[in-house]
Amino acid sequence: MKILKWCLLLLLALTIMAFSGCSKKTDINQKEVLKLQGSSAHWNAEYMIKESNSESKYLLQCYITPLNQDEQIYSISYDIESPGSVSQLSGTLFSNKNSSIFPTNTISPSISTDSLPPKGEDIVITIKWNEQNEEKIKLNP
Repeated sequence: MKILKWCLLLLLALTIMAFSGCSKKTDINQKEVLKLQGSSAHWNAEYMIKESNSESKYLLQCYITPLNQDEQIYSISYDIESPGSVSQLSGTLFSNKNSSIFPTNTISPSISTDSLPPKGEDIVITIKWNEQNEEKIKLNP
């Protein structure tokens, strides 16, 4: 019985080590190629492009966070316009007016793309929220 417990414990430890090794390897292989940050009166945005291990060459990720974490936001739409042939990102989130759609306080869309934005051309992030507000954040690579 004691040997069985030791074998199960060893098997569990090896399984944990194997899975943690795999996840770290993926992060190491995704080299950051471009990172831009900007803000408006109500929003912060972080725009990143990393090398990808998939068929597409790159992974575009964007993090959009409200500056006022206490503001109740029940609807939001975002449109991320990247120049050139970079993939575009847009989306809309809704909830009822009595609850916020931000349980984590961040929207983080991502998409695969085959190219980088050309230098000198603006990346424009348009954010509309609560059916009456709109702001733009311009980023320049």
